[in-house]
Amino acid sequence: MLPPRLRAHFDRPRRAGDLPGASHVGRAENPACGDLLWLRLRVEGGRVERAAFRAQGCSAVIAIASLVAESLEGLSLGEAADLDVLSLVAEAGGAPPGKEHAPSVVRRALLEALGRAG
Repeated sequence: MLPPRLRAHFDRPRRAGDLPGASHVGRAENPACGDLLWLRLRVEGGRVERAAFRAQGCSAVIAIASLVAESLEGLSLGEAADLDVLSLVAEAGGAPPGKEHAPSVVRRALLEALGRAG
């Protein structure tokens, strides 16, 4: 079961959908369970102007992608690359048992979108 803050992101995902004009795209998956995530960013002037995601996966991946996409907006590319997804998820109540992989899937998509190895 998702903690309340993550549950709110799952029930009403923020930034879900396509992002016309995306300048950066990352994709990550967890083949063990079938989770698949695309994270798209529109970067202008070295800052994330807009972030969006599409996910096929568990509730935790969807909720965490929503939380991260919302958190990315306004960050510089360096700040986005340094975003501590695990801490962000912990502050939101943590990933539920059995869903510990979800922050990693989101982090890998973010790093790929930024052209960095993860």
